[in-house]
Amino acid sequence: MSNADRIVDAVGAKPAADEVRVLLTQDGLSLTGWKSVRISRSIEFGTSSFDLTCSADANTLKLVSKEGAPIKVSIGDDVVLTGYVETIETIMTPRTHDVRISGRGKLADLIDCSCRIDKINANTKLLDLCTAITQPYSVKVMVADDATQKLLDQIPVLPRQLVSITETAWEVIERYARYCGVLVYEGAGGELVISTAGTEEGDSGVALGENIEAIVCTKTTLGTFSTFNAVLSAYSMGADDEGVENLPVVTVIAKSTTGRLRPTYFVSEQSATDRQFVEKRVNWMASRAYGRSRRVRTMVDNWRDADGVPWTPNINYPVSAGAVGVPDGTMLLLAEVSYILNENGTHAELVFGPRQGFLPEPVALDTLPMDESIQTPAEG
Repeated sequence: MSNADRIVDAVGAKPAADEVRVLLTQDGLSLTGWKSVRISRSIEFGTSSFDLTCSADANTLKLVSKEGAPIKVSIGDDVVLTGYVETIETIMTPRTHDVRISGRGKLADLIDCSCRIDKINANTKLLDLCTAITQPYSVKVMVADDATQKLLDQIPVLPRQLVSITETAWEVIERYARYCGVLVYEGAGGELVISTAGTEEGDSGVALGENIEAIVCTKTTLGTFSTFNAVLSAYSMGADDEGVENLPVVTVIAKSTTGRLRPTYFVSEQSATDRQFVEKRVNWMASRAYGRSRRVRTMVDNWRDADGVPWTPNINYPVSAGAVGVPDGTMLLLAEVSYILNENGTHAELVFGPRQGFLPEPVALDTLPMDESIQTPAEG
């Protein structure tokens, strides 16, 4: 790709499949011809990010001179990030004069800013709660698929809870999402996506000898145990002569890769005994421990899969890399993707893991004993 930067208007030529265009939404003009690109999306972080560098000229400097400008980043015709320019760096050396812009998606405001607690309605559903919190930030909320919607429909109204004025909007949303057993992350259009850990399967994936340029397969015993045990108290509940033991409320026997005795205990944190929650919590710990002990990080030679679709987080792709211990056709969830352009060409860095490693951590919410709404005056 040429280093000469080009400015394209809304009716300009159709972009190439892997051409990166940054639409400056206030001006309706797009910048292309980038020297280096890194665009990252993930289901484990609240927002996406980008870091782009182009050679500087008078028109480019004029267009990107305003930090905070809203933008859309596209690969070909596919939007992959919608957000804001946060930082602009003008870099000059004896041989080059470049402009580097970086920023995050629209959910960055939810992550950084305090939650307007007057917008939280008591006894409501998660979708309504998220919409009330995100609306002032011009962020839309969407449910990923019918399976997620069906799950949300089965959950009773949310328990009302005190919210600290120092909490961010993202902290409040994530806590209630965990209570409902769903993930929240940013979509390509800057929307807040509510989803379960993905079940959709991609038709094509990554394979050694085909599109994989480099791969790291990690298997570890760190964080894994032979049994996971939930108890109600950290100490014995009876006197020495009573012979009353603090028996585990729930025990899960995990698949051990070491063959050693490695038990772990934790005190159930909810204020009222709720065996269903305890079971959910212990099973989550065992599943997550296994899922996190297996990770595959690959560098592939294209930003798109064999079907021409950009690699998309929260989709399961077949991974074939028998030489590093991954049996052919192993379905793994794509947790993170980085689209990269540098002096070595176009690449995508993909991070995979077993689906159970990305299930949200269950959380117990203490309910308030009174019915009155607890709100603060709206901002002026």
